[in-house]
Amino acid sequence: MEYDIQQASDRINVTITGRLTFKEHGKCRDLIRDLGNMNGSSETIDLTNLEFIDSAGLGLLLRLKEAAEQASRSLSLRIPSEGQVYKMLTVAEFDKMIPFES
Repeated sequence: MEYDIQQASDRINVTITGRLTFKEHGKCRDLIRDLGNMNGSSETIDLTNLEFIDSAGLGLLLRLKEAAEQASRSLSLRIPSEGQVYKMLTVAEFDKMIPFES
């Protein structure tokens, strides 16, 4: 997993690439720390270039959601329109927990 954070006005945009699995929990902790040092009212996590996500990766997204809530920020996900990541997020009905953006 690699991530890039960009801030545009009051919005924080995070792009995550690679694979999001349990192996990435340390990098996810780093991402949460980096986001905690930023100001903004909303976060978008862009997963459109993510190659793979497993159930542990879904759990890491929930940790990002908890951190956003603790920082009083809204969180949304930008997801791919097809592929394994799309299937995992839609089958798990993840949009009921974190809204999807188009």
